[in-house]
Amino acid sequence: MTLAGAIEILLMLWVPSEILLGIFRRANPGQDQISDRGSGALLWSVLVFAVLIAVAVRGVSWGRLPLPPAFLEGLAALFLVGGIGVRWWAITTLGPAFTTNVAVRPEHRVITSGPYRWVRHPAYSGMLFAFLGCGWYLGSWLSLGLLLLPISAAILYRVKVEEDALVAALGEEYEAYRRRTRTFLPGSF
Repeated sequence: MTLAGAIEILLMLWVPSEILLGIFRRANPGQDQISDRGSGALLWSVLVFAVLIAVAVRGVSWGRLPLPPAFLEGLAALFLVGGIGVRWWAITTLGPAFTTNVAVRPEHRVITSGPYRWVRHPAYSGMLFAFLGCGWYLGSWLSLGLLLLPISAAILYRVKVEEDALVAALGEEYEAYRRRTRTFLPGSF
């Protein structure tokens, strides 16, 4: 099997896993305090649109990355595996607190284990790294930009919505956690 074939299999597994998360890990309106503010629908819409556009323009000759395909496939594999791994590590660390719509559950508390020791939103960090891998795989700086810019903007809105909900529900405990951790990467913003 080639590296490109392995990447395609990984993508064929990752996409359905995200769809299944969206179906089975939604908060319950009768039990949970939902504060999504349309961020979930926006994120999914942007993801689908960005991927379709990025794939459509990957063949534009002036947008090609001037790097050997084997090197791009290696970068793609590294970022995809690492990104998806971090995303799933974050999701499993949250356990029942993880929902695909922004919600605070009655038993919600600040999680500071796993990747949450260092950053507040590692599941989104992982997602961004995985999409960076997709951009490398498409071999186009144009595709890379069309993936990362709109998806990053949608994730930044989603993070704002989540942080507002967590501050409102958890107060000073979350504010203290926010002061000592970074949003996406240790040592960054």
